[in-house]
Amino acid sequence: MKGYVLITGVSTGIGFHATMLFAKNGYHVFGTVRKLDDAKELESSLGDSFTPLVVDVQNQEQIDAAYAFVKEKVGERGLSGLINNAGLAVNGPVMHLKTEDIAFNMDVNYLGPIRMVQRFGELLGIGTKSPYPPGRILNVSSISGEISRPFLGPYSASKFALEAISDAMRVEFGIYNVPVVVIQPGPTKTPIWTKARADQGRFQDTDYAPIFRKMDKAVDAVSKGAIEVDKVTKVMLHAFETPKPKTRYLVAPNNFLFWLAKTLFTDRMLDAMSKKQMALARN
Repeated sequence: MKGYVLITGVSTGIGFHATMLFAKNGYHVFGTVRKLDDAKELESSLGDSFTPLVVDVQNQEQIDAAYAFVKEKVGERGLSGLINNAGLAVNGPVMHLKTEDIAFNMDVNYLGPIRMVQRFGELLGIGTKSPYPPGRILNVSSISGEISRPFLGPYSASKFALEAISDAMRVEFGIYNVPVVVIQPGPTKTPIWTKARADQGRFQDTDYAPIFRKMDKAVDAVSKGAIEVDKVTKVMLHAFETPKPKTRYLVAPNNFLFWLAKTLFTDRMLDAMSKKQMALARN
């Protein structure tokens, strides 16, 4: 067994597939789910290589209980890594979203990873009093953590924040030889697309209704061009195991085009592209 890894949000999507990949590559994975039923498939497939933890990353009591359990299980080996993957997307026009929903998105995607790092940091070798060898932290962000688009504002804001705190962590934890790596997936084939369709009806009584009535086609187009989840998880495993990881790993359908947009396109150019794609104009 190579070591112990804790991955948050493993019931579906990237977290689920990352758990499968890491377990099959010799790691014992502690995976967080919000209810035990969500872990049945992983338990059935991975057996003793997987241990579910009932943890909502907003719930400090659950995090503390998971810490006590994991600490006992890992013994003097500690954790080889923490992968902060749990997240969600609250999206829509800024004027028509509840501030509590935006705060909820920020709490899960930004404060959640901070809570996990603060509690499990000792098991990763963070702190001069820690008796454990250095581990590694992977924070799963998004390309939306560097470029924001219309109706993705709350989600992008949470990922921008995660990018910023990851930069701070990387330097602060460097004195303990604990790398902090950001994973930036582009559009990925996960259940997020089904959820995107389900949310569209909420804005039919707003000025943006004509756009949302056409949103199915936009969602279909992005979904068809989305990358397979396995492409993301393979990059995650590489970032976890390579001796000298990059600070960030972009995993997109076309990395060059994203780099081009980020480095050469002005804000006005990106705005114009968004307006054209979504027909954003006053009547």
